[in-house]
Formats: sequence, C-alpha cells, structure tokens
Amino acid sequence: AVLQKSFRGGPADRPHTAGGAGGGSIVHKSKADVAPALFRLLAEGTLYRAAFDLTDVPMALVDALVDGHPVVHANRAFLESFLLSEAETIGRSLAQLVLHGDRDAEQSLLTTSGATRLRMRTVRKDGESLHLETLANPLRDASGKLTHWLVTFLDRSEAEKLRTEVNRLNAPQAG
Repeated sequence: AVLQKSFRGGPADRPHTAGGAGGGSIVHKSKADVAPALFRLLAEGTLYRAAFDLTDVPMALVDALVDGHPVVHANRAFLESFLLSEAETIGRSLAQLVLHGDRDAEQSLLTTSGATRLRMRTVRKDGESLHLETLANPLRDASGKLTHWLVTFLDRSEAEKLRTEVNRLNAPQAG
C-alpha cells in the first residue's frame, strides 16, 4: 500500500483510519477488501485450475484461435494416460498427440456448433491400444466468440475387451 504524508483533498481522499475522525493508525486493507470481486475471480480461477489438474479424467484445453489448434494445457491424467510429458504436449495439436495425424478426426471433434463425441482407437507410445470416448466442449468468451475447447478422454478399453469376450462366447461354435 502507498501511504501519503500530506493530504490535499477532503476526508474522502484520506485513507481509512482506525479510531474515528480524530486520527489513529492507518488500517491496511487486504486485497480481498479493496477488490472483492477480482479477488474472488482469481481465487476461483486458482481453484478451478487445481481441480482441473488433479482430476483423474484425462483433459486437455485446446486453443480455438490459433491455427493448428494447439493444446495449451493438459492435466496430469492426460499426460499419464498418453505417456507424454508437458513439453511434448503443449503447443501440439490433438491430431499429432493422440489421433496419429488424423486431421479429419480432429476436425470432426473440434466443431464450433456444440459439444461433440467421438469414439476412437489410439495407440500410446508404449504400443498399448486404447479405446477412447472423446468429448469436446466449445468454450466461449463473454461475447460468445469461441476461444477454446475442453476435450475429455474416457478410456473404454476394458469395456471393449469385455464386449469382444462376450461376442466370442456368444458366437456359434464350429464343430
């Protein structure tokens, strides 16, 4: 806080003092007292980012305003699921990271009209195959302009393995 030694204005221009009009010590207000709405917004932003980073659901935030639609943030679950580092992820497109260069799949996922869902199969760096349900939700600014997509990846690999096993067991036996 900046304190002034002399005050040229009236009482409204003076810092708030404890002890009433007769003087006393200057009360230093916290950031929350000076700009409560801004403080709440920043606190909520920190809370939301922490929740995003700590969730067990792989998620990536994709920039809609930059050509190539790079990932601008990915949570820990995304990095672990696809065996990627943050340095390998940030600035690269989903097509490069998980769609094996399939720009058509990326284009069908990242639409401007609304939330989209795509079932896909991908292969991680270690060769393990993943069956994913991918959900992309467009994020807009206050004026309604598309700025980002929040992309969520749900691993359906176990369900696919079970479906394959059930189909195998239900298939007529040659004999």
